[in-house]
Amino acid sequence: MNLFAIKEAFAAEAEAGAVQGKPSMFGDIAVIGLLICIVYFLVIRPQQRRQKEHVSMLDSLKHGDRIVLANGIVGTFLKKEDDKFYVVEIASNVSVIVRRDGIVELVKQEEKKLDKLEKLIDAKSKKIGKKTKAGAKKEEKE
Repeated sequence: MNLFAIKEAFAAEAEAGAVQGKPSMFGDIAVIGLLICIVYFLVIRPQQRRQKEHVSMLDSLKHGDRIVLANGIVGTFLKKEDDKFYVVEIASNVSVIVRRDGIVELVKQEEKKLDKLEKLIDAKSKKIGKKTKAGAKKEEKE
């Protein structure tokens, strides 16, 4: 196949395209509009909804609520220092001041019940551990 035949093939395609006509710009604009709608409903709107929920959660905080900070530390909300900073107790007699956006979520009542259950299980397992240690000491004496 020579170079001249390739040029003729391209020329024939160009003539066929000219006969069909140029696609309308309306179709291109419709596709762009559709993509903008998809991005809005899949990305922007859900983010706005989450932001509103987060602000309402922060506004509803009251003394004694258990919260989770952005770094994963679980603490107890004590008070608002001002609009941007809150005081959170992360251990007994250990309070820290955190930024408002550092509070990620509020621990739900069901999770509080699970915390109490975990503490009960830990206490029981310590008692069992003490009993088994005492039994082992008796066996050693015999």
